[in-house]
Amino acid sequence: MAVIMLIVPFFEGIQWFVYIMCGMLSVRIITEVSLNNIILTIKLTAIWYLTFFVAGGYIDFVLDTEVTIGRLVLSVSILLVVFYIFIGNNKLLRLKTVNSNIYKVTVIHGNKSIHSKGYYDSGCRLYEPVSGFPCIVASYDNIENILSAGEKEYINMFPKIPEEWDGETYIRNIPYVSIGKDKGHLPGIRLDGIVIEKDGRSKHITKAYAAIYKGNLSKTDDYSYLLNSDMKL
Repeated sequence: MAVIMLIVPFFEGIQWFVYIMCGMLSVRIITEVSLNNIILTIKLTAIWYLTFFVAGGYIDFVLDTEVTIGRLVLSVSILLVVFYIFIGNNKLLRLKTVNSNIYKVTVIHGNKSIHSKGYYDSGCRLYEPVSGFPCIVASYDNIENILSAGEKEYINMFPKIPEEWDGETYIRNIPYVSIGKDKGHLPGIRLDGIVIEKDGRSKHITKAYAAIYKGNLSKTDDYSYLLNSDMKL
């Protein structure tokens, strides 16, 4: 990028265009926002330039005037704020990670369906071991209403196996590995379909399972499913 900025003066008439593109690329590198999300990228690029314009202007003012302890403290504070906004662990840029990866999700099971939200997790690589079909991780509290009585009973017993099979309930054993934790298994059910939607795009998946998790997948209840890495739109 430094090389680009050096050669820009030799291309009159496109300097501002290249500067803006460099700013958007910088935002992309630092925040990992997809350039496909043009609205969020433009907003963050505007914040990027505005923040550095204000900070740079103030620091230039300080350098041209008498240096005092108060001005130095304020200058350092502004630099820390700039660093915090674009590098630090803050909610402003964390929102892009969550919001850009949240999809509308419709889960279909038998003659029932439920609408909720799912978080696309590139690290979610759960598969039903026999068929190889991808799995989503579903919160039990969310998906409970579309489960049959037998499925609820078997899931609540998991990993124990009932003494007698009811002849119609099928529960799969879905293995998983968590970073920094031991391996484990979740009860899984075959779904009749998953429809995911985002920004006018959609995908209908018919060969999939739901691994049932008894707990909250989102601390803020932003979503009820973790979508498989194969399900990106």
